[in-house]
Amino acid sequence: MYVTDSLMQLMRYLLIGIFITVFFVFPAYADFGYEVKLSGSVTNNLISDSSELYDSYSTTSAALKYYPFAQLELNLKSEYNYYSNLVGLGNIMGGAEITWIPTSQSSPLALYFNAGYDNRSYRESFSVYNTNVYNGMGSISYRLARRAQVRAGITYEQTEFDNSEGADKEIYGFMFGANVTFLGSNSLDIESGYSFADFISVDEVSIMSWPQVLEETDGDLKSFYISPRYSRPLGSKLGMNLTYTYLSFVDFDDPVVYSYSTGFLSPWASVWDGNSVALNLKSYHIPKMIITAGGGYWNKRLLRTLELPDRIVTREDDYSRYYIGLSWPMPSRSGAYLEPSIQLDIINNTSTDRLYDYSTFSVVVGLTFRR
Repeated sequence: MYVTDSLMQLMRYLLIGIFITVFFVFPAYADFGYEVKLSGSVTNNLISDSSELYDSYSTTSAALKYYPFAQLELNLKSEYNYYSNLVGLGNIMGGAEITWIPTSQSSPLALYFNAGYDNRSYRESFSVYNTNVYNGMGSISYRLARRAQVRAGITYEQTEFDNSEGADKEIYGFMFGANVTFLGSNSLDIESGYSFADFISVDEVSIMSWPQVLEETDGDLKSFYISPRYSRPLGSKLGMNLTYTYLSFVDFDDPVVYSYSTGFLSPWASVWDGNSVALNLKSYHIPKMIITAGGGYWNKRLLRTLELPDRIVTREDDYSRYYIGLSWPMPSRSGAYLEPSIQLDIINNTSTDRLYDYSTFSVVVGLTFRR
């Protein structure tokens, strides 16, 4: 079911080999770019549950982008997260990414290919979350007219946990979409897709007869989504977009999957069916500054998880989020770009499991330097 370890090693070496080869073979045609981001945050509910754990943390990330020729981008990236109180949650990420766009901007036909690898490692107390993520996608789009285009694509993602093999999963997907601009600057984008997930599920009978050894079975999860998005300017200095998303499991047999009490790090926290609606606004009313604001509501049915040796958690959540942010882009004549920013988020979640009834706020201050 899963890609073998030897193939994973081959993919790592292949990515590294491509980078080394291109760095030495195409130096005369190369162009470089880089980006550094620094941010600090404070929140009254770090792990998004009823424990209401207060903490502050900082993130430092850097990316080096290399363009051997106009259609190809190679990206080396890293990130480090440090937590003031829950120090063990500190982690470091390193990865590489390749993007290739073989078609010209003037062509009505556009091809896009992307592949990447990320490794994230935590301190020993949270090493169960150490992950390797392999992903790739390819897409094709065609411009039917000056204001209309269609697209299709395929995606792949493999998530591998170093110290918890039962949480590994593999997801294949394909999507179709269309975009049209009408009546001036009104834009409507519709995307729909279907995905297949291979994973390990836990046999429910073996859970109920604990403490015998848990029996594992191969899981197969299919899901469908459709998401229309409407956007338009509201005057010369304000823009908006409104997005609705409907997700549904297909032929759903309600499996039980491995999970952990730190909900936002759970291997399956991002997998759910239900619907959501989100509104985003962007304003340029303050000279040389950008204000972003918005909110949304998500109704989620999550997979059943094995949180403790014999406890199966069934969750349906109502999640709402509101945010406002301010950024100050400062480009220079030399091509460098500096942007300080600040954002406030307020979140409320109610759940059928009281452990996940919570409210939280966070403030993030950031600085981005790009060239």
